[in-house]
Amino acid sequence: MNISFFGHACFKLRSASCSLVTDPTRMPKTEADIVTISRDNPDHNDLTRFKNQPFVIKAPGEYEIKGVSVFGYPAFFIIQMEGVKICHLAFLESSLSQEQLDEIDGVDILLVGINPKVATSVKIINQIEPSIVIPMQYGEATLQEFLKEFGQEGETVDRLVVTKASLPEETKLFILQRKT
Repeated sequence: MNISFFGHACFKLRSASCSLVTDPTRMPKTEADIVTISRDNPDHNDLTRFKNQPFVIKAPGEYEIKGVSVFGYPAFFIIQMEGVKICHLAFLESSLSQEQLDEIDGVDILLVGINPKVATSVKIINQIEPSIVIPMQYGEATLQEFLKEFGQEGETVDRLVVTKASLPEETKLFILQRKT
C-alpha cells in the first residue's frame, strides 16, 4: 500500500485493487474508489477534486468496497487494506474513552490530528500504541512542539510504502511531505 499526503487531513491510500482518499481538500484532480469525510466542511469534503464518482462515506457504519473494509465512527475511521489496519483520527480535545480504544485496538497505522496542546496528542498515541504514526492537521510550530514532546524526530518521506510484513515492532513516526 502507498500512502500520500495532500495537507490538512487529506491522504490517498492506494492498494493494488483500490484507492481511498480521506477528507479531500487542496489536492489535484484525481480518481478514487472510496472517499471518507470526517467533517462536513470545506477543509474535509471537496468532492469536486474527483474525475470520477467515488463511493463516499461520511456516516458511521460498516462498508466493504473492492476488498477494503471501512468502519465509520463519530470521531474516526478504521480502514483495513491489504491486511493493514489504519485509523484516521481527527483532531481530538481529550484522550480516548475505553469504548473508543476498544474499537481502535490493533491499529497498525495512526493518521492523527495534532492538537495545539501537543501533550494530548502524545497521550492519545501512547494509548493506541500503533506501529506507525503519521501526523496531520498541524502548523509548523505545532509540529516542532509535537516532535519534542513525542521524543522522536521522525523520518520525513515523500510517500510511505507499507506492507503488513514491513511494519516496525516499535512505534515509528513518519512526517509525510505534502503533495501538490
